[in-house]
Amino acid sequence: MPFADLIIERRPHQREGGSVTDDMAEIQRVKTVLMRQTLDNLYWQNNQQPIVQEGAIANPESVLNPKFGQPIRVSQGIDARAALGYTMVPFVAKESFAMLSYLDQEATDRTGISDASSGLAPDALTNMTARATALIEQAGIGQTELMVRTFAQGLRRVFKGLLRLVIKHQDRPRAVRLRGQWVTFDPRHWNAEMDATVNTGLGAGTRERDMMMIQMIQQLQEKLLMTLGPDNPYVSPDNLYNGIAKSVEAAGLKSPDLYFTKPTPEEIQRRMDASAGQPNAEMQKLQMRQQADTEKARLSAENDRRRLEVDRELKLVEIQQKGALKRYQIDAELNLKRQQNAAEMIGGEPLAAAHIGGMPG
Repeated sequence: MPFADLIIERRPHQREGGSVTDDMAEIQRVKTVLMRQTLDNLYWQNNQQPIVQEGAIANPESVLNPKFGQPIRVSQGIDARAALGYTMVPFVAKESFAMLSYLDQEATDRTGISDASSGLAPDALTNMTARATALIEQAGIGQTELMVRTFAQGLRRVFKGLLRLVIKHQDRPRAVRLRGQWVTFDPRHWNAEMDATVNTGLGAGTRERDMMMIQMIQQLQEKLLMTLGPDNPYVSPDNLYNGIAKSVEAAGLKSPDLYFTKPTPEEIQRRMDASAGQPNAEMQKLQMRQQADTEKARLSAENDRRRLEVDRELKLVEIQQKGALKRYQIDAELNLKRQQNAAEMIGGEPLAAAHIGGMPG
């Protein structure tokens, strides 16, 4: 009969693998010994062993079972400092602290779970760049994801075996609740060699990264819907709801059904039929934009035509004014010539030359 093992660390050429316990058991034993020895050293520091000269203490119980405020009576003629003393145990447990830190780092290297990947104080990475902090977080998350994906391979074999058992032993239809709805299934006609897939989550990243990626996908979906309409071949209503559900899961909430309702195919079809007779909003915007561009071009051409007419009229007025001035100058010169000729004929002396309105000619 086929069987499956749930393993998080595969070993080459072996069916058995390793687990987190195998990686951490030795470290835990060593840390337990070091911690116990550290506490024992502190106990000896706080409870020193007395050294008593026999016969020098009148009440030995005060030394063997001391009490707060209880006097220790020394025999007459004996120096108290010579009669009673205490062993001085050196404090060597401080050397264990460095070893405990080393073992913590070794545990982080083996499991990938560190302070940066599991949450830590805000000032722990103050002096590090954002890129270095992200690399530290992703390193631990990547190793943890490797364990989860390896474990998922075992679950895949488990569910394939369950599929064979269901097909082999279930001889009648059965009603089960699937995605919040009751459905009836009959596995007698199923293929026992169907494959199984395990979903291991949103990927190797922090919750903030997952939410950012989902928001980017939703923005792309909205852009396609605005450009191509609701009946486009790229984004369907199911795709939209899946994006909404994943955003809820990435936010750390358990069930998307508590916040959003998945529409039924009948409701989707009814709404699409209702909106089919209405003009497309994008087409209306495009038509209005084209009409505005056409009107703008017409007004621009009209303004250019009027500007040309005004310029032509100004040119004509200028030419007419120059012609009138020229005729006035010519007439004035002719009159002056006549007056000169008349004066010469009467007096016999020529008049001095005179010009009116500029140089003659």
